[in-house]
Amino acid sequence: MKRILLTLVMVGMMANIVYAVEPIGEDVKSLVINSIKGYDRIIDASIYQRGKKVMIILIADYGTSEQYARRMGGNLVRMLKSSSLDTSPNNRIGPGIYEYHVKVTMPSQTMLAEGVKLDIGHNLKWL
Repeated sequence: MKRILLTLVMVGMMANIVYAVEPIGEDVKSLVINSIKGYDRIIDASIYQRGKKVMIILIADYGTSEQYARRMGGNLVRMLKSSSLDTSPNNRIGPGIYEYHVKVTMPSQTMLAEGVKLDIGHNLKWL
């Protein structure tokens, strides 16, 4: 019983570990944000990082379809992977060193698309 409890405590502690990885530079973030804002219907973008977890928020114009929102979210992840220390993407985004959480909303904060890609994952999984 003590062994099981100790294992559960250790697993719970490990779940809160933030792995030390190279931060994505502000210059890379600015480059990627400016690039994605050049696409039709994209109003703004933000990139936040905590360890290996990268949060991407895109603001898309009213009337943007979910399909287009997902495509733009995938494009931004590919741009970020290509411009940072992460592994360059291929047809599938591919595994890398960062985990990505992408949210695409309208200015009213209505969610258009939300997806995640784990470091070992090959594609964004849309929720």
